[in-house]
Amino acid sequence: SSLRDRTAELADLLERGVPIDAALEKSKIRLPNDALVAVRTGADTGGLAVMLKKATQSAATLDSAVHGAIGRVAYLAAFIMLATALTAFMMIKILPAYMKIFEDFHTPLPPVTLFLVHTIYFLVHFPAIIFLAFLALFAVLMFVVGRYTDAVRWDPPLLRRFALPLDGAVVLHALAEAVGENRSLQSTLASLARQYPKPYIRRYLAKAERRVTQGVNWCDSLQSSGLVSSAEANVLRAADRVGNLVWALNDMAERLVRKFTTRLTMVMSMGFPLLMLFFAGTVLLIAAGMIYPLVKLITNLA
Repeated sequence: SSLRDRTAELADLLERGVPIDAALEKSKIRLPNDALVAVRTGADTGGLAVMLKKATQSAATLDSAVHGAIGRVAYLAAFIMLATALTAFMMIKILPAYMKIFEDFHTPLPPVTLFLVHTIYFLVHFPAIIFLAFLALFAVLMFVVGRYTDAVRWDPPLLRRFALPLDGAVVLHALAEAVGENRSLQSTLASLARQYPKPYIRRYLAKAERRVTQGVNWCDSLQSSGLVSSAEANVLRAADRVGNLVWALNDMAERLVRKFTTRLTMVMSMGFPLLMLFFAGTVLLIAAGMIYPLVKLITNLA
């Protein structure tokens, strides 16, 4: 169904008194992770408006960096798949013709072409390598497209660690809202542990909530769960002592979002050119292996 139909269904469900989080799920309207947390936890704790506003502000900071990274990764995956197919065609169909021509003229192949010949022989004897590589690239492309369209919410382990500052920022915003409304941090952590969309973050939050229940300081609990670093936990402890906790939590959350954005921009700025240089070197090697033999053959015949 179209967005208009889903929105109409959402309005109808809200008019009938269905809670907003349940209404969104029934109308099949998908929200980004931070907005989904705001809706679920905000509806549970009563801070929906504030949390949605903070989610919108964080999204404005992230959008350009995330969209740029997704575009580059999708381009690389599609480029590698196309280049692999073209290279395989050249190696299987054209390179054997080169070898036959040189045999007819009793001319040895140059080393760069021999390297290509040995490579293609290896791949021919182990075709599973090409198939698995192509399948992996296709999976990466589909995952990137799925994450961009929000059709896929699962994160691989490496991405979980990389994106952990974003989840930490969402949690800190929720805690800041709870402190500002004089609500219990323990109950807010319990609500987040029940409502957070990502299962592995729910486990972190449940661990932190259990430690708070046992009497451990909430800053230490967040640190031991991995949601904040030791330095960040020290800052929050100091802010709690001087009564400036709401500002510190919001500021720390914004810092974590900027930390993720900076990290993502750095990885893209360094990794993308390096990968392109690698592929450029590969193309140069193949071109030299295909063109140099012709130059050598023509020179010998002349």
